[in-house]
Amino acid sequence: MFTISAIDADRFWAAVAKGDGCWEWKRSCGKGGYGQIMVAGIPWRAHRLSWAISHGEIPSVHVLHHCDNRKCVRPDHLFLGTDLDNVRDMERKGRANHPRGEKHGVARLNEQAVREMRKQHAAGASIANIARNFGVHFDTARAVILKRTWKHVID
Repeated sequence: MFTISAIDADRFWAAVAKGDGCWEWKRSCGKGGYGQIMVAGIPWRAHRLSWAISHGEIPSVHVLHHCDNRKCVRPDHLFLGTDLDNVRDMERKGRANHPRGEKHGVARLNEQAVREMRKQHAAGASIANIARNFGVHFDTARAVILKRTWKHVID
């Protein structure tokens, strides 16, 4: 069970502009535009602390916004979700602009190589040989061939 002192809770809610819609955080915001606050020497994102205060527990997953307002801390605008829920929520709201495929900063392959890897496997080449030929780990080649990664590439 999560507990926060009445003084810290009062300090938190004093930093919130309550209205008919979103309840916006009025103090400092960190990276990404989310409200932030220190409580008992621990840094918190404001919406996560709002959830903890309102529900009496520290969330073990993401705290997402129905309203898509990063400064909002209104408890009924918040809901819990997994990593996958968070990604799907971003996609549904049109904010999924994270790079994928060869646009990703650490990509070692490109779409042409992915197609060639799949083509070679369909022709009977082993995953181990394909991995060696393309200079990637066996697990990487297997994930590409089984379409666990690079799903957006159409053969």
